[in-house]
Amino acid sequence: MKIIIYMAAVLFITNAVANERPDFELATYNAPPYQFIENKVIKGITVSTVQCIFHKLNKKISIDFYPLKRSLRELARNNISGVFPISPDDKTYMNTSTPISIEKWYWLTNFPLADQNNAKGFNKKLIGAVNGSPAHNWLLKNKFSVAVSVTTREQLLNMFIAGRVDAIIIDDNEANRDIEFHQMIRSVEHNWQFIKFESHHFAFSDEVLNENINIVEQFNENIPSCNPLSLRLSHNEQQLLINYLTPYLEKLSHYLNATAHPTKLSDVFSAQELTTLDKLWQTQAKQQDGSLYNFITTSQLSVFLSQLQNDSKGAVTEIIAIDNGGYTIGLSKDTTDLFQGDEPQFLNTFPGGAGTFYISDIKYDASTQVFQSQVSFALAYQTADADKTVNKDSKNERRDNSLSNNDLSVAVVTFGVNVEKVIQASNNNSMLAIKQ
Repeated sequence: MKIIIYMAAVLFITNAVANERPDFELATYNAPPYQFIENKVIKGITVSTVQCIFHKLNKKISIDFYPLKRSLRELARNNISGVFPISPDDKTYMNTSTPISIEKWYWLTNFPLADQNNAKGFNKKLIGAVNGSPAHNWLLKNKFSVAVSVTTREQLLNMFIAGRVDAIIIDDNEANRDIEFHQMIRSVEHNWQFIKFESHHFAFSDEVLNENINIVEQFNENIPSCNPLSLRLSHNEQQLLINYLTPYLEKLSHYLNATAHPTKLSDVFSAQELTTLDKLWQTQAKQQDGSLYNFITTSQLSVFLSQLQNDSKGAVTEIIAIDNGGYTIGLSKDTTDLFQGDEPQFLNTFPGGAGTFYISDIKYDASTQVFQSQVSFALAYQTADADKTVNKDSKNERRDNSLSNNDLSVAVVTFGVNVEKVIQASNNNSMLAIKQ
């Protein structure tokens, strides 16, 4: 009897322990402010994001600190369930999420920079890095010679201030939050130059993927609510984008002045039709066919916008022309919604009148894997004369009448911009010093 009771007690304890075991055992590494230990508790921005996501997935997790290289080895052996954050350079397999955090890398040097991505430009300069960090790995991959390796960011910064290293990589997200950092570097000669956006991802083990087929998709779906990724542009970076887009805006204005177009979608569709246009657009956009879809995408204006985008060689990711009712009347690539009147690009420009502009924060587009910002302008132009059109049906007569008015024909033009590509091009061309 005692044996039976003893066995029952052991079984109960074993089941209790099993019930308390986490569903996923995860590894991360020390990299403040994203991951760090405070009062023996692992905390940080990225840690909070991961905890939030797994909470929404109703999964229990445990998180331990590992050196990054070791954690990747343990992941490959299926000894742990996941590792975060890992950089694109570490993504040797496809078990990774979309970004859970984004860093904005700059060179911080005590000498002027000619080409930030050319290792030859650092000849005889001492480069320092935190050993095993994403920046350290990137330097080695790109054939930079790392003269000094340290264990913490504080050590690295102190060595730069003391003149013991000439160049280090700084995450501007971190630097912008740290007043002490800016106070420390004031006393020494320093130069800034943008390098790249560094996206960080969550990686699952093969075993987890086999047992949880849709776990990556489910994880990705919850990232926006747990950490809506975005980066703010500095004043100089905003001016850089405006300077870059000015020639495109001038070409578009010239084209609109010289060509007859519907002033707005209400000149073509009735008020009743407008109430259902968005649903109709979404249906036809999926099919890539239909009267409304073809009217918008095959118009002369859309063809012109597509050509403008192509001319940018990837720097411009999309162009949308929006009428003064908030409806898209021309585009270079399909949009999810035809009505843009309730979006920031319209609400922050159109009420201010011609010349008003709005620049969004930088966001990661998972479909294109591009870090982009939307730059929107309220645009006024002299409409074409009615006698430039020749069609005489009733709808075209309405277009002709509207075109003879000197009103705002295209209320807003929105450019999607590959910010990384534009800033890197400006560095190479010495167009503008990015950092103030």
